[in-house]
Amino acid sequence: MLRTKLPVASGKRHLIKVQSVRSLAKGQSVIIQFILFFMIGLGVFIMIGNFFRNQSDMFRDDVVVGGLKLSASYITSEFVASNGCIECDTVQSKLSIGNSTAGYFTEVFLTDGSGIKVSTAPALKEYSSAMHKLGDYFELSGQAPSIKPISLTFNRNQNKLEISEG
Repeated sequence: MLRTKLPVASGKRHLIKVQSVRSLAKGQSVIIQFILFFMIGLGVFIMIGNFFRNQSDMFRDDVVVGGLKLSASYITSEFVASNGCIECDTVQSKLSIGNSTAGYFTEVFLTDGSGIKVSTAPALKEYSSAMHKLGDYFELSGQAPSIKPISLTFNRNQNKLEISEG
């Protein structure tokens, strides 16, 4: 409560009691301040959490693309090595690539014209390679998941490269 002296026309001063509104406003401002700081803190917390989640997803995508390129290169080199046997009519080799890359299963496809295509299942990323232009000289066919060993077959008589589940 505030007491103020007010001048009066008769020259006497009277004390008037004036209630302060400050205590009510002060209590409300503390609550509003608390709510504002809580909302700002929550917003900062959510932004930092999303930053790290997005960083993790970007890193995972980079690992997936690198793993697909590595798998395609590995299979291509195996075909090139099997083509080196001049006296062989048919060369069959089995190889195994990792069951998953960054939590995604890998599928390998051989098609005429496009060469080798390695993709993830569920379909998220894919990588295609011309296999050093082997598709121009040989018929390419087949597909295989990475869950089981992969069988690569090179048939020199039919000029055919085939991939299948082993």
